[in-house]
Amino acid sequence: MTMFEAYGDSRPPRPAVDRGQEQEKHEKPSEPSAYAGGAPSGWGTGQDFRRYTTGRAAVSVSDWDRYHQEGRSARVLGDAEMQKFYNHVAPRQGMRAVDLGCGRGAWTRQMGRYGIRTAGYGYSGVALAAARAGGPYYGRVSFEQCDLNAAGIPVTVEPGSVDIVSMRMSLEHLDRHRLMGDVKRILRAGGLAYVMTRLMPEDLLDPLERGLHPDEFEALADGWGSATSYAVGMHSVMVLREPVGY
Repeated sequence: MTMFEAYGDSRPPRPAVDRGQEQEKHEKPSEPSAYAGGAPSGWGTGQDFRRYTTGRAAVSVSDWDRYHQEGRSARVLGDAEMQKFYNHVAPRQGMRAVDLGCGRGAWTRQMGRYGIRTAGYGYSGVALAAARAGGPYYGRVSFEQCDLNAAGIPVTVEPGSVDIVSMRMSLEHLDRHRLMGDVKRILRAGGLAYVMTRLMPEDLLDPLERGLHPDEFEALADGWGSATSYAVGMHSVMVLREPVGY
């Protein structure tokens, strides 16, 4: 085992997305299944795109419990992700982080290994039981059940108190327009948001296997002074800094 765990618009202009000199070419995704909302073939951006992405089916806590009981996960990427995270984020002891949609807690625990005091928030009780069984990491890591779509980030997370907000393979399942406002509220000066997802031109039939449309991914940069994106295998990462208006 290595040191890494193997498991009329008033908004300001969008910042140029810095993709870095080491940017990898994104692998071509597999052919998507038919869109769950019934989008016709050949649909693109603009009004068609917005119409079909607003009608995504809700995923219940029992759905997520079954997902984790079956041992399914899209979260384990290993050393390549951790090395790039280290290079772009520079995690260090004494930071504070929240991990939104923490699943079984592998990523939350990894941040604890860096000495970051990290709270993981998840929806599935089955996943959280597995996360808590992974070890206390000297009190640096904790887990809490939370419906982020219904309640948002818990009010116990004080404004301006967090260095890193992680949304790893979770933002595609959340109300990102509401959530990103909460993210900006809790970040302290110099803090950042770390988003990992898969780019999907269309949703798959399985609502548990979602990604972000490429336009949605690029739009994450709206409202931030700095946005850096890069690839890790078939996944895409965006690191967001300098929230505008906060």
